[in-house]
Amino acid sequence: MRRITLTFVLIIALVMAAIPVQGDGGGFVPPQAPTEDIAARENEQYAVIHYENGIQYTYISIQFMSSSESVWIYPVHSRAEDVKVAIATSSITFSGMDIKEEAKYNLKNSFEDIIPTMVFTPVIPVLMYPMAASGGAGKGLGGGESGVTVTSRVYEHGYTVEVVSGGGEAIYSHLQKHGLDISKGRIPQIDHYSKEGYSFVLAWFNQSSDERIRSPGIIIEHPADEMEYPLILTSVYGDRKVPATIIVSGFVTPQVYDDIKPYTKVKYYIGDCKTQKLDNNVIHLIKLIHRAHSKRYRDETYVEYTYIHINSPANKLTSDLIIDPHTPVDVSLARFIHRDYLYDVCTPPFYITAVLIAALTGIFWGYLVIGRKRSE
Repeated sequence: MRRITLTFVLIIALVMAAIPVQGDGGGFVPPQAPTEDIAARENEQYAVIHYENGIQYTYISIQFMSSSESVWIYPVHSRAEDVKVAIATSSITFSGMDIKEEAKYNLKNSFEDIIPTMVFTPVIPVLMYPMAASGGAGKGLGGGESGVTVTSRVYEHGYTVEVVSGGGEAIYSHLQKHGLDISKGRIPQIDHYSKEGYSFVLAWFNQSSDERIRSPGIIIEHPADEMEYPLILTSVYGDRKVPATIIVSGFVTPQVYDDIKPYTKVKYYIGDCKTQKLDNNVIHLIKLIHRAHSKRYRDETYVEYTYIHINSPANKLTSDLIIDPHTPVDVSLARFIHRDYLYDVCTPPFYITAVLIAALTGIFWGYLVIGRKRSE
């Protein structure tokens, strides 16, 4: 009985010693990892993906090759009639801390402050193709004649954006009618997507417009069974490197295939996303992202996001990037450490952890004491 009592007293004492005491009742706040800013850059694909209730929202920054002689093409794995598009006049920028680096800071500080007392006190799939020198981007559609179905069309800020569907040859004919100097079958990647039932988002300058914005973006909304970022179309550039930065809302697992694994970097951040201009389309997307993460942290402006950077030769882009919504185990652990040590130190998970560690420590000390008495 005396042995049991001794062990119990040790455990209680260790648990009490493990709980950090603050004179003002505030939480324990360890030092934070450095913050980083992520935004669209010149000559680089930049996309933001948010997935919610079976709908994929994709913001893409468009980098046109010239003022009036290029067409932007983006394949969408959905029926054209289910695809919504909007032109954005501003970009989405992210800032934040690497969740794993933040966890290291927190663990280091926590173990320095807590563990000693416990032991010793008894986070472009886009093809830009040059148009014919004669132009023609602002001419009529002619969709019915070419066999292409145009389900939506937007004229804004000096640009035209269409959502189209049709067979490979019909897509080529449609592009030719818009001045794209391309022969049928010249880009087999278009044939691939057409056969797989993809629709296409097309965008180009209106040559007669005077209201062009310098770096427009397009927001694409469509139903999807899984998150996907199409890469195959970019392979048309051969051995040229076309850097791509893809930001995904939430901590996710991109299925990076072997061909691009050496050229791909994946990191996990916790921070904020914002825009510099009052663009209603962009603001709506940012609100969706914030709302999805508002219940995780006391600061409702905090968001979790996954940073994916691909800088491989284009000819290695042999598959599209599929994105698994599940959080990697190590990132889940880093998130737990971040949430419960940085913001809510005195929470049930923290106490449970403290009690478990203290119990193990108590058993260890009890074993030492009782074992020594036995040997005597």
